[in-house]
Amino acid sequence: MKKKYIGQSTMTANVSSKKVWNLWKDVNNWNKWDEGIQSIRLEGNFQKGGKVFMMGDNPDEIQIEITDVKEEISFSDITKLPFGSIKTHHEIERLEGGNIKLTHKIEAYIEGEKENDFFSQNIWPEMQKNLSNAVFNILKLAN
Repeated sequence: MKKKYIGQSTMTANVSSKKVWNLWKDVNNWNKWDEGIQSIRLEGNFQKGGKVFMMGDNPDEIQIEITDVKEEISFSDITKLPFGSIKTHHEIERLEGGNIKLTHKIEAYIEGEKENDFFSQNIWPEMQKNLSNAVFNILKLAN
């Protein structure tokens, strides 16, 4: 049994898209805006194929691969897990009047009934909460 989970947070603010982009590119400091990250490091460059190693609440280090980068617009990544995968997409949309719309989206694909039970009860609620907090924190830091 494979189940798909989708979460998204979008907020609009009058902040510099360049400042948001610089916060995203500074992978080693993502924990300043994402409360679910204990430590993080980028190996290589912030580009397609770049590898990110993250420690969250789980004691195991997670490897993330950057799958797409559109300079100052968006980036995507994927985390492959023993029981599925998690894809994230981050996007800046420039609006009139200097505003931007900032979106973070997560798609998780989880295999197995027990794995889905565990994921839906123990991991997914925290991921959803961190999603909105991360978008808010980025906009606050970019202000």
